[in-house]
Amino acid sequence: QATGREVSAETVDVSDEGEVAALFEATVEFQGSLNAVVQYGPTEPHHLEVLLKYGAAEIEQSGGGAIVVISDTEDAALLAQHHTSPHARVHCLSPSTFRILDEVAALIS
Repeated sequence: QATGREVSAETVDVSDEGEVAALFEATVEFQGSLNAVVQYGPTEPHHLEVLLKYGAAEIEQSGGGAIVVISDTEDAALLAQHHTSPHARVHCLSPSTFRILDEVAALIS
């Protein structure tokens, strides 16, 4: 706020599809568009499906962007592939991959 920017925070029950949809609608209303979403932490596959469905739709309508899902579950990677489109890319990153890369880098150094 000190730099003249506005900030918004929302608490959402991801098991409630209506709340997830309302979150994305409120974000677009506040920001004017939606170009990026980051999801981190354990999430049931159905809840992630809802998040990706509404997030990808809003990003598509906003002209493009990306969703980054940080999860070690196989379901997350499959859902990411399912919701990727030309204007709404969905990437799935596995934290365990980063831990392995850190260990390899330490050995090489």
